[in-house]
Amino acid sequence: MKRKSLEDLDYKLIKAHALDPDNSPLTKQQGNLYFRLVSAAQLRDRYPNLRHAVAFQRAKFPEIGRTTAYNDFKRSAMLFHSVHTFDFDFWRSWLYKDINTNISELRDTKTSMGRQIIAIEHANLVRLVSKELKEKPDPKRSEKQQFFIMLDSFGKRNKVDLQMLADMPVATNKEIKALLKGINNKG
Repeated sequence: MKRKSLEDLDYKLIKAHALDPDNSPLTKQQGNLYFRLVSAAQLRDRYPNLRHAVAFQRAKFPEIGRTTAYNDFKRSAMLFHSVHTFDFDFWRSWLYKDINTNISELRDTKTSMGRQIIAIEHANLVRLVSKELKEKPDPKRSEKQQFFIMLDSFGKRNKVDLQMLADMPVATNKEIKALLKGINNKG
């Protein structure tokens, strides 16, 4: 039996390999090819000169020859049609959507196979969430942003930032607030 190339495999097998390479359904050769193609796509983006990228690929995978390295770059160019920056955000959102779809489709099933798939998808979800980068929010983010309120008086537009609004007299602030709420206090 002829073994399938990576391009002919079901995407679920490749997804399972990407989520958990240790318990991969792919053969060892297919798993190695997957990592080589992802590496080739990333190197192609970093090093536009193909000779340099091939040299780095061969240094990273010393067991492959020059022809195999060039073939990896051709295959990665076919799989990733443009200059490829590996978009982890897109990949993760695609995985979240796929896991969510599988869980929601099987939620009402009463079969043991459906429950096993839901358990597997929950495990995949836990793995995916645990790998996310935990970025701390920037406490000075609001200081970096400038917010303006556009006021139109006598046909002239005025930009008023929040600090300028805070420094205005109390009576003026009340009138502006009333105008913004659409309440006319003048009788």
